Amino acid sequence: MHRTLKAETIPPARANIPRQQATFDLFVTEFNTKRPHEALNTKAPADLYAPSSRAYAGLPDLHYPFHDLDIAVTNCVLICMHRKGARRSCRLRMVWSISMPDEARWCARAHA
Repeated sequence: MHRTLKAETIPPARANIPRQQATFDLFVTEFNTKRPHEALNTKAPADLYAPSSRAYAGLPDLHYPFHDLDIAVTNCVLICMHRKGARRSCRLRMVWSISMPDEARWCARAHA
């Protein structure tokens, strides 16, 4: 599809990005609804598409218990994590690795 998309929509390039995007959108609509596809027994993808019967619940939050979180301390010298802020001195402006060995403690290691 991408080779055909490029061949049919790029030369000549449109005057601006919205016009080029409109050209891409027209191509995709035609490609999916009107053009027969050999792999689909000369049917268009839209002829065979059916929405899923299962609702998408989204992805669960990822949790990496032994992974350090790298954060950068900005010029305002405010570290924000988990909606909590902590002020640090100007000498601490660098990248920090933050880990939480347990629910009660945080460990911080500075590196350049």
